[in-house]
Amino acid sequence: MMHVCEKRGLFLPATVRPDLRSGDRYACLPGNAQFACLWLRHGMIANDWPMVNTGLKMVDWLKGVQSLDSVNPGIRGGIAGSWPIDGGYSIFTYVDWAAKFFADSLLLAQDARRRLRDA
Repeated sequence: MMHVCEKRGLFLPATVRPDLRSGDRYACLPGNAQFACLWLRHGMIANDWPMVNTGLKMVDWLKGVQSLDSVNPGIRGGIAGSWPIDGGYSIFTYVDWAAKFFADSLLLAQDARRRLRDA
């Protein structure tokens, strides 16, 4: 999945067939945040720096799709279910579990960057 993600410019499609192909034009943002956590955790345990790098890039990609400009305080800072927001997962909604997994990924990215800096 890491290679699928890298190959598609950090766009990880919502579903992937066994042959690692997908026709999806949307991403499941909670899933992307979970993959970022997985890559960061496993990469740091295994000293797999390319995997850590992919996790860090996914976190940065998620930062780019985070809602920061909404006038609605219930949306501002949130993460939608899908990107684009009219994709096939939690259409037109901001889901709390996306924000939770995103927060987890931010904390792991902070740890990874600290480890890389101190190495």
